[in-house]
Amino acid sequence: MGDEAPATISAAVDHLIAQLTEEQRRSIAALERSQLVAKLHHGCGTWLRNTLLVRGDPRLVAECIAVVTAENHARVARDPVLSASAARLEALRPAPNLDDCSTVIIERLWETLRGSYAGPT
Repeated sequence: MGDEAPATISAAVDHLIAQLTEEQRRSIAALERSQLVAKLHHGCGTWLRNTLLVRGDPRLVAECIAVVTAENHARVARDPVLSASAARLEALRPAPNLDDCSTVIIERLWETLRGSYAGPT
């Protein structure tokens, strides 16, 4: 991969996997989705934010923000209560930030590792 910063979520996941030991990969794969933020936000998430998101390729941040925005819109569209008031409340929604971006990458990392390692069902 060289010294070039990842420009996409997929490339960031590949880069991150290359940094992890086999034991770390298996540990992450064994987590439940509900554990990701609690277990990975401060260590892995901080590294992602400081290394790949703040000092990295701005295209990675842009892709992550697009994913967060699309997921938010989809969640609102699925919820009748939220969708009824979405137009009035949209201006109050905070803009996606680097915490959100690192969460997107961590979730993709987890999904990738779950496909590679047998995790709990």
